[in-house]
Amino acid sequence: MPEPTASDTREELIIAAAGLIAGSPGEDFSLRAVCDAVGVKLPTLYHFFGSKQGLIDAVVERGFDDYLAAKSELEASGDPIGDLRAEWDAHVDFGVQNPGSYSLRYRALASSSR
Repeated sequence: MPEPTASDTREELIIAAAGLIAGSPGEDFSLRAVCDAVGVKLPTLYHFFGSKQGLIDAVVERGFDDYLAAKSELEASGDPIGDLRAEWDAHVDFGVQNPGSYSLRYRALASSSR
């Protein structure tokens, strides 16, 4: 079995953090729990993200990527009002299906605009 690469470990840390955030939207999460889920030590997490905020930023970025990927699957129908409704429904649906990512993303946006 091949050795995991640095990018694999970084990806696993993001996935683990996103899972913890999804499990308790709006609640704090432990970096130690993230590391335990992946089987690495805290210095490894700090190597990739520098801080807890760096990890949160990576999770938020992943959430935006997922959101945009889902949104790009929508096709224009030729009815602008219908398309706007479909986009809004997709936006709300993404928030309902991903409450942890959604709340983190908009909390990050609100704090950056202050």
